[in-house]
Amino acid sequence: MSSTKGQAERGYVLLINPRYRRNPCSSAMRHALTPALALPTIAAATPQSYRVRLHDENLAWGEPPLVPIPEVVGITVHTAFAPRAYELARRYRALGSRVVLGGLHATALPEEARCHADVVVAGEGASVWPQVLAGLRAGRLGPAAVVQGSFRSPPYESCPWPRRDLLPRGAFVTRASIVATRGCTQRCGLCYLATRGLRMPYQKRPVADVLAEIDATGERFVVFTDNNLMADPGYGLALCRALGPRGLLWTAAATIEVARHPQLVREMAAAGCQGVFIGLETLSDATLRSRLDPHLLFNTLNLIAELCRDDPAEAERCVVRLSGLLRAALDRAEQPLVALGHELDLCADYLDLCRARFGSRLEVHIDRDEGADSARVPPLAVQALCENAVRHGIERRPQGGTVRLHSRVLADEVEIRVLSPGPFRGERPGGLGLDLTRRRLALAFRGTAHLDVGTTDEGDGTQARLRLPRRGEP
Repeated sequence: MSSTKGQAERGYVLLINPRYRRNPCSSAMRHALTPALALPTIAAATPQSYRVRLHDENLAWGEPPLVPIPEVVGITVHTAFAPRAYELARRYRALGSRVVLGGLHATALPEEARCHADVVVAGEGASVWPQVLAGLRAGRLGPAAVVQGSFRSPPYESCPWPRRDLLPRGAFVTRASIVATRGCTQRCGLCYLATRGLRMPYQKRPVADVLAEIDATGERFVVFTDNNLMADPGYGLALCRALGPRGLLWTAAATIEVARHPQLVREMAAAGCQGVFIGLETLSDATLRSRLDPHLLFNTLNLIAELCRDDPAEAERCVVRLSGLLRAALDRAEQPLVALGHELDLCADYLDLCRARFGSRLEVHIDRDEGADSARVPPLAVQALCENAVRHGIERRPQGGTVRLHSRVLADEVEIRVLSPGPFRGERPGGLGLDLTRRRLALAFRGTAHLDVGTTDEGDGTQARLRLPRRGEP
């Protein structure tokens, strides 16, 4: 697009979130769930003598406005849309605007970003934004200056609330995206906190301040966008207990470490938590040892939330079972093999949780040969078979049925069978569950363990049969 340099409107600041190419596998509603808070927070840090406008290209608002010409244009830059951000920067600089780039990509690669901007803000932007504006107007900031913002000082609790009044009503499922804590006690490679050049210490806002911000939004559904809301279990408990009386619904991100704190999980459910997003570092043979279906966590939290009102005793029992499952996933992650007896205990807890969820639709029958308990098995391998039985034999059948778990000693082998109702329709092409279980068995037993799936001997159901060396040694 051609443009001619003109007279910029003094005191007009335009903040732009550039469009990015949508992933065809992701939901079209993803961007419209909650607003990103970076630019509304920058707007809140802008001196009152300036007029601020936000423009988010991902909300189908079309091209950002060129008239009137802004005095300053602030553009957030992530790697996914860096080319688009640089294109917009060129356009507005050609018009006569002063362009400031910030965000994760600019923080990681300030030398690249400064080739496209008058000023680059690396790191935290809200605290230095007033100085950037003053420096541009006074001519103190030279061409392609890099301003370093600190996440340490001033403290996060002094950061202004985002200006949600600049966001269009009706554009989001909820405008209550809230950040109670900044940073994390961990540094996982999958997380943006591992971005080069980003140093963000873990900080917590006062609970009362968080609640006041939620109340100010007027929303009943809240999305906490913290990296790890429950990084400090004590803070998490205090927050949950303060949220409970408000009757809100909310979701958050956490790590699987939350399972080490059953009281915290109980309080989360009672306080209205509807879902927890948990990231996994990588999908490898090592992490497969600790695999649990994340839907189990979501479904169980929802179940517990309902039971807290109707049957508190059953809710507490479900929390204990869920905590045991998640704790096993943590504690056994580094163990290539565990005792079959321990694995079957875990399967009993898993099926008990499923029974609480499905009620009369699910019956469970477990027949254990204690002589087989000393055999060794990859952790959660039998649980995966039980999970498969519930998913295909119960969840998809309105009438439900019975899941049976049997173990027995056969000469120099141990046999485990998991039976479920419904005809065997063949293994799903491209399905990962059984294939991954077979891979783990092959790694652990070098061809001496076998997993077969087919029709039951009676011909009226599906059977998964696992045969292991009795001594459990490769």
